[in-house]
Amino acid sequence: MKKLLSCLIALVLLLTGCELEEYKEKAETILQEEKAAANDADMGVPASFTEYQLKYTDPEGYSYVVTCQISPWILQSNSGVLNATWNSIAKDKELPTINTWGFMKTGAYYTYKENYFETFNAKIDDMYYAVGTLKIENVTEGYHFDSDRVGYPKIQISKDLLVNYESKLITRYYAGNEVRTSGFGVIVNAKMTSDTWGPLPFVIAFAEHYTPNEPNGESYDRVEKLPLYLSHTEVSNRDSVQIYIKRNE
Repeated sequence: MKKLLSCLIALVLLLTGCELEEYKEKAETILQEEKAAANDADMGVPASFTEYQLKYTDPEGYSYVVTCQISPWILQSNSGVLNATWNSIAKDKELPTINTWGFMKTGAYYTYKENYFETFNAKIDDMYYAVGTLKIENVTEGYHFDSDRVGYPKIQISKDLLVNYESKLITRYYAGNEVRTSGFGVIVNAKMTSDTWGPLPFVIAFAEHYTPNEPNGESYDRVEKLPLYLSHTEVSNRDSVQIYIKRNE
């Protein structure tokens, strides 16, 4: 009888141990799933892009279609959405931060100079970012670009010269190993050895500063009203497409 009782106790302990082990495995699986969900939430969901197209013919008769895709304004502090949006178009490129734009710090102001001209000068607590891509296509009938016939379209996303941007806007675009930063706008001098160039990524940023009088930020109501223009610089009387960027809410 004692032997039988010992066997029953051992069997119960064995079954209990198996149940405990199974419970531990289930708990670990649930924990990993919760961690993965939290990581997905931290990464954020990419914002949607708006597409603009510019069609023009240069002085030599070559016809181009320029396609610009651009995100809404996203605050840098909303890093999950911003990084997810950037990684959807430029995973291998570094998104500039306040510390990596190349600013000089003078007192409370961040400044950027190009050819001795100060094109950016602002207080920064945060920054609005609009990220996107540019693609250029040669659609000239009967003429194709290759290593012998090269196209050099000049494209830009520029400011309206009649609007005060308060020296708060700065841009950067990436073309292979070339990285160009400018307070004037996204300025592209493309070299086309095929009929398609890009899509290549760019960043447009606008400084935000918070004060007691402007708790939402000095730029909060302004960024949606600031016009930008997708245009070419081939001729003086050039075509352009106006761009207004909405805030990502």
